[in-house]
Amino acid sequence: MAVHNLPPWRMNKHQRQRLTCEPPGTTTAGSLKARLAVSRDHCFGNVEMFSQGQWRPVCKDALDKSAEAQAAICTELNCGKSVESLDFFGPLSSVKQFVSKLSCPTGSNSLASCTTTVSEKSCPKGGLKCSDWKRLVLKSKEGGRACEGMVFMYSKDDPKVVSSQGWTQEEGQRLCQDLGCGSYQNHSEEEPDGLTMWGTFNCSGVDKPGNIWECMRSEQATVNKRLYLQCQEDKFKVSLSEGCRGQVLLDKQKVCSRHWKPEDSHRVCMQTNCNNSFIEDKETEKKAAGVTALHVNCLGSEGQLGQCMVSSATCENPLVSVFCIGAIKFNTTEKCGGRIQVLDRDGNWEMICPLTAVNGK
Repeated sequence: MAVHNLPPWRMNKHQRQRLTCEPPGTTTAGSLKARLAVSRDHCFGNVEMFSQGQWRPVCKDALDKSAEAQAAICTELNCGKSVESLDFFGPLSSVKQFVSKLSCPTGSNSLASCTTTVSEKSCPKGGLKCSDWKRLVLKSKEGGRACEGMVFMYSKDDPKVVSSQGWTQEEGQRLCQDLGCGSYQNHSEEEPDGLTMWGTFNCSGVDKPGNIWECMRSEQATVNKRLYLQCQEDKFKVSLSEGCRGQVLLDKQKVCSRHWKPEDSHRVCMQTNCNNSFIEDKETEKKAAGVTALHVNCLGSEGQLGQCMVSSATCENPLVSVFCIGAIKFNTTEKCGGRIQVLDRDGNWEMICPLTAVNGK
């Protein structure tokens, strides 16, 4: 009797698999779900796919090779269009299987017709930025704390201030936690000062929101007061290991260079009152050999390093080291004159070449 004519209870294990199971490692169309892993941002984050009863990270190569899949994920999540794929950010999950391939038909606007291939082979994981991405940032006064300030919303459009409408301790607590700033302390209202208002939040009726964006409301603010938020923890103090130069330390923890940008070095020098960054310090050129360090990812809108995305994870890249203008020191070979010397990063006084020698004249 043919296998398909046998009732399931009369089939052996291999016959049932042949009849009912999808090919090993492949998910059939119509059974996929996607999410951007819970983070502080909206429509921006690490991509995970749900199939065969489990959420799995997605290999960045799989995202890069399928613009159709990127578009389908953003559309499915009501996040607009795909903008770009991202490097994975944050600690890796303990899941041992990964989505190594994504296949979606051209012009697909949903995941219903997409398929995936699952593999146990490790790969660099990926994330996604969609056109409706948003991020909340605290903008403190100069010299203020990273965990206190006026709440700004950044997106593809011009930045806007968040209205105080609907804000209670519940919303404040959720945002403070999202920012890595501990518990809520207080919030207040300030005059708009001509700035454009944006949005309202209300966590009432939301069961255990994963982040503040699950409390976002569609109605526009009618209260023309900007929100000022204070969180309890005074975290993310920035320092350099040798005054105005050396390894970057965030709350005395070393920082990995994986997501580091040149403008982040300028931000560090300004925060430590060391002027701007001068040159990239090659002192930590060697890889960090798997040490645990802080990973920092900034959009560029943040006033302080601690207001960027921060996560503790294994670092396989060099640790960040910065040399600021404030570290430059000059001397002369004689008491009131002589040849000019400059102090190098190793603590040695080096002679400065005459300009004519540098220009080859």
